[in-house]
Amino acid sequence: MSHELEDVWPLSPLQEGLVYHSLLDGEGPDVYAVQLILDFEGAVDAGALRAAGQALLDRHANLRAAFWVDDLDQPVQVVARDVELPWEEIDLSHLPVAETEAELRVFADAERARRFDLDRPPLLRMALIRHRDGEGAAGADRSRLVITQHHVLVDGWSSPLMVRELLALYDAKGDDSDLPPVTPYREYLVWLSEQDRDGAREAWTTALAGAEPTLLSTPAAAPVLDGAAPVPALPERFVTHVPQETTAALQAQARRLGVTLNTLVQCAWGVLLGRMTGQDDVVFGAVVSGRTPEIP
Repeated sequence: MSHELEDVWPLSPLQEGLVYHSLLDGEGPDVYAVQLILDFEGAVDAGALRAAGQALLDRHANLRAAFWVDDLDQPVQVVARDVELPWEEIDLSHLPVAETEAELRVFADAERARRFDLDRPPLLRMALIRHRDGEGAAGADRSRLVITQHHVLVDGWSSPLMVRELLALYDAKGDDSDLPPVTPYREYLVWLSEQDRDGAREAWTTALAGAEPTLLSTPAAAPVLDGAAPVPALPERFVTHVPQETTAALQAQARRLGVTLNTLVQCAWGVLLGRMTGQDDVVFGAVVSGRTPEIP
């Protein structure tokens, strides 16, 4: 690592899990490489946007962290000083609209598939793509900013805050003097170290006593031919639209029971898992976006 060292931190438990799974399969795409895509109408000042991205990196030490694992009893995150933002500019304005859309998708997919080296900061890069939304005089200038980053740096709660700050820095040409001071990530790690982990572990062990994993059978994987590399498993998104009358009926039932629609749907999911597994007691996880007030 050629950067000047600024600080060394431990990992949070969630970061430990993300790093572990990222290193588990070092060949295929990293499922924890995430992407934010911002579309701009009209002219974009590429220099100002790049300066905003660099200022964002300079302000937040955790965005400059690399993760060291080898030959260590416990992994650490090493914060580097003066890290340059990886930046790329691409011009697709000469392409027809149909080709442009395809090229935008191909580029975003390729960027997400390009793995980060966890021990080389920053685990974040930006690309600005210029294009047009029509042919000739009927078309208008458009730009797309593709932000690819590793989930170990930023959680879902922080992502929109990061984008909001990036746009504020863009308006200010990279000047952060009007922005509030940054709450260091180090403060969260200090707070975390002061929590009663043994007590929390005991409480959850008691709560989940006797629980068995909820295992669903899946279709058999295709056989791997001799000499061929196995295809890595990637998460998939399945989207279905519930009919309006079904949604209305669910909302009415939730009101009658005095629960939220989310609670009702999760209850239905639990019942379905029970039927599929033949178990009366099932356990499943649900991701919640939120933070308790005591977290700094």
